[in-house]
Amino acid sequence: MCGEGRRSADHDSSSRFTTLVIPVHRGRESALARLLGTLAEAVPSAFYPVEVLIVSRDIPDAGTRLSAPLRAFPFPIRWLYFPGARTLAELRNAGLHAVTTQWVHFLDSDTLLAPDHFVRLERAVGAHDRSIACFQLGVEPAPTRSVWARYEAEIDRWAIGRYVRFEGVRGLNGMGFLARVEALCAVGGFDPELVAAEDIELGYRLSRAGIPMAFLDEVRIVHDYPPRLRALLRRKFWHGQGYGLFLMRHPEFLQQLVAAPWPSLATILRRPRFLAYVLISHAVFLAGAVVALARAWGRRISPLAKRDARSALAGAPGECPTSGVPSRTPPTPAP
Repeated sequence: MCGEGRRSADHDSSSRFTTLVIPVHRGRESALARLLGTLAEAVPSAFYPVEVLIVSRDIPDAGTRLSAPLRAFPFPIRWLYFPGARTLAELRNAGLHAVTTQWVHFLDSDTLLAPDHFVRLERAVGAHDRSIACFQLGVEPAPTRSVWARYEAEIDRWAIGRYVRFEGVRGLNGMGFLARVEALCAVGGFDPELVAAEDIELGYRLSRAGIPMAFLDEVRIVHDYPPRLRALLRRKFWHGQGYGLFLMRHPEFLQQLVAAPWPSLATILRRPRFLAYVLISHAVFLAGAVVALARAWGRRISPLAKRDARSALAGAPGECPTSGVPSRTPPTPAP
């Protein structure tokens, strides 16, 4: 059950208590320590977390690794070890199922918060209708010496702006967003099959379900992009796989990407180095999408091929089906 044992949703301040959920992978311990440092320095407010849930699939001793900076924390930190998770979406769902508050605040481990983050969050949420279930946080690039990271941050701001706009939020950004737990559970949480773009896909389903969302421009987070070109291209390939599966399931979402304004070609041509990065990174992105679609198509074809083989075997003289499934009837899919 999603958020089992959660407090009843009323209108007093206690019903707005928030749990902060942070999924983290091996190799991100230093980034997580920086994020927790900014959390410890944040000014409390009504949306100050009553608990921080850190979910991992490959760091069984995360608490031991980060014991030094956690001694003076003003809120409890709980570690969830989920070694069976295949995707980031499954880690997010594990955190969502463990939440016992009305609100959940998702953050990526490589983000940083301003000292007044929760104060701004409370002020921004209070300025909107209480029926609004999900909130989108703005994203700024972290200061870095890597020109590639700045380029990637610029592309991300443009891409996110295509489905998160003041006139309508049609997706989410997992780097940081706030939502009512019941709203996420109403649509089934994150799609566990998506290796990336699971946040955008969830936001799109929320939008289609008629759950109101708002863009909170007053609230900003900083994303600490990897500085190395190789790491950025690996990230691009991974995102391409997620977007490929997402668009295969929701091809109509492509209209959201096409309808928004595109950058001026003349402006891009005046920046040859940036143009080169855009072309290379998007080629890697498309390669990831092709790989994901090919794998999905292979999984889709495989049951059909097995079914045809059983049918042919059942019709051969002197043979019998190798399964109890009747001939020409597809087997029941595994849960």
